Amino acid sequence: MPDYSKKTDLEPREVMKIADDFFGQDGLGLVKVSHSEDESCFEGEGSRVKIRACKGETTKVELESSEIDYQIKKFLKPNFDTNSFISGYKPFAPLFLGF
Repeated sequence: MPDYSKKTDLEPREVMKIADDFFGQDGLGLVKVSHSEDESCFEGEGSRVKIRACKGETTKVELESSEIDYQIKKFLKPNFDTNSFISGYKPFAPLFLGF
């Protein structure tokens, strides 16, 4: 089960570009350790994030993380509509309250 899950109208390749910019060398400085058209994994300094973008009627974005939850919330808030929240077992209250 993913830590976070959102829906977006963006294409999977657009989601992966945003993820590269945010988590990669020019963003948080994590190293991309694996990559495909719809999935990437970044690691660095004890942190890990795996992102998948699955196309359907809309694109479902799933993220799994280790030691990087605050940054994931910063990634999701400006890039994906918070009203399109699907599910996630980690609390999204700070995103909805604007913290």
